[in-house]
Amino acid sequence: KAHVPEKLKTDNLKTKFSVGQKVQCRVLDHDLLENVAVATMRKKLLRLPYLSINEVSPGDKVN
Repeated sequence: KAHVPEKLKTDNLKTKFSVGQKVQCRVLDHDLLENVAVATMRKKLLRLPYLSINEVSPGDKVN
C-alpha cells in the first residue's frame, strides 16, 4: 500500500498541477498489465543514485 500525503490526494491534484506542467520525478515501479507507473517527487529519493540492488551494475562503487 502506498503512502499518499493528504495534500496530494486525488481531489487536490488538479489544484497542485496543471496539464502539461513538467515536474521531476523518479519511477519506482511499473505495472505492465495495467500500464501504470508509480513515481515519486520526494527530493530525498531523487538524489539517491540507487533505489534497489537491481540498479547496481558490476564495477559500481556503493557505500
